Amino acid sequence: MRRLLAGFKDPIRRPRFIIWLGTVVLALAAGVVLILGAVSSRWFCATMCHKVQDDAMIAYSHSSHAKVSCFACHVPVNAGTHTLIYYKLKDMMGVIPTVRNTYELPLNAESELALNKKEMPEEKCTQCHDLAHRKITPSAGIIINHDVHSKAGYQCTVCHNRIAHNEDFDLTLPGNTKHADFMKMDACFRCHGLQPGAKAPGECVACHPKDFNLKPRYHLQADFYPTGHAKLALLAEETVAAAEAAEKEAAKQQSGSEEKADIPAMGTVDTCTTCHVKATFCDKCHGMDMPHSAAFKEPKSADDPAGHPVFSKAEATSAKCEFCHHQSKTSFCDDCHHGSYVKWMFDSKTPWRQQHAAAVTRNGADGCLGKCHDTKSCSDCHNRLKPIPTSHKNNSWLHGPSLKLSSPSQSVEKRLAGHAVSFQKPGGPSACAVCHGDGGTKAAFCKGCHKLDMPHPVGFGPGEVKPTKDNGGDHAKDFQADPPKWPRGQNGSVAGVCVNCHTQPFCDSCHHKDGFRGRAPWGVPRVGAVQEHPAQVRAKGAEACMGCHQEAYCSHCHVSSR
Repeated sequence: MRRLLAGFKDPIRRPRFIIWLGTVVLALAAGVVLILGAVSSRWFCATMCHKVQDDAMIAYSHSSHAKVSCFACHVPVNAGTHTLIYYKLKDMMGVIPTVRNTYELPLNAESELALNKKEMPEEKCTQCHDLAHRKITPSAGIIINHDVHSKAGYQCTVCHNRIAHNEDFDLTLPGNTKHADFMKMDACFRCHGLQPGAKAPGECVACHPKDFNLKPRYHLQADFYPTGHAKLALLAEETVAAAEAAEKEAAKQQSGSEEKADIPAMGTVDTCTTCHVKATFCDKCHGMDMPHSAAFKEPKSADDPAGHPVFSKAEATSAKCEFCHHQSKTSFCDDCHHGSYVKWMFDSKTPWRQQHAAAVTRNGADGCLGKCHDTKSCSDCHNRLKPIPTSHKNNSWLHGPSLKLSSPSQSVEKRLAGHAVSFQKPGGPSACAVCHGDGGTKAAFCKGCHKLDMPHPVGFGPGEVKPTKDNGGDHAKDFQADPPKWPRGQNGSVAGVCVNCHTQPFCDSCHHKDGFRGRAPWGVPRVGAVQEHPAQVRAKGAEACMGCHQEAYCSHCHVSSR
């Protein structure tokens, strides 16, 4: 630096130093100009900078702007050198995710750049396209007034978002997806609409001439109506719901900047509602709200006015159900009502009458009752047809299998009636009520046979209430009210309520447990041995029996057996 200053101070060397300094400055300026020119060229953007966005450059080459400089649209109009350098430095930040391979696809996913008033003002387009003198040539069948949109504050790219990046090809980068095209009709209905309060009119004549064919091509396909349109409507419903959820999430993360045009996301537009008002078109044809509500699918009861049973029975709407679901030709209703709804795989080749018994036996009747059938509808059918379930024909249905003990140590009470087992299964009480009436074990049918509350209440069984001479517990009272009669030598041939379920050895196993061996009733001799109870009386005395029996009871038996 001292030598440079000394050269400028020396009168002899000063001219030479000025010439060399000027040459260096000019060379640096030329270098900067050349570098800026190179990095601003289409070649640099396509080959170097955006190599990771090959699809964006392919789309650019397919557009009508393929020979327009990238900077003509991506840098402010009439930008100075300092602005150009600023944008180049800002864009250099994209090198980091490119080198680290952490960039996201697709680029500019929601077309935020096109909606940004600051980054994409109208003057970027009007610097080349003078709408005041240019003849507008919209596509056939389209009427467009650019002045109205411009005065409303919407820049060109709000509609022409893909004008310089036309994605009319199959994308090449793995994981990349195409952007929404705002020139589609759905995008117009971000502002236009048929519903009251829309920003712009949605009637067909607002954008289409009278001779324009308004029906889309897919409406003319053979399977579009009635099946195809339903699938399209459901898909649109799902798409809109997902887009609205995504837009709400994005709104939470925005800083409140007013740079972005205040327009809903294109995905929130229901394609069907661009032509049809749901309340007057869809609902008028279907005769009900569409798609079906949760209350329609899962009514509170069979009489719920919002539920499908009421609609399916009403003359005005029953034909609508058949028109869409073809129950007369398919198993649409049965697949649910007699299938998944009752946890059953419905066999469309077998009448339900032949399937329902197995379904009820396995799952119970709870799934049938309440929302579809009441007990009366089941009993009316059963009483008319008088079917007898195969389970009722088994020998063990009313009473368990015969008591057969293989050893004295085996538990005495082994049998349990089939009807009791079936009743204790899930849904068992409801299934029984179809034929035998509501009320469970307290129903008149059950009471007529059992006489007692079933299952036995607390305090009824042995050990729950200590038996005495005067009070042997509730079961003792019931036993004595209708005592069974055990004829000598006839094991198990008894009468009375208790013996409908229990054998005499069941009683003996508790009351006479000290001497009972389970081979024969207490008062009947075992093979090759004397009676059980005399041996116990001799060993412990008759006082041990008085807790249950009175002297008259003993005398009656001993006297009658002489």
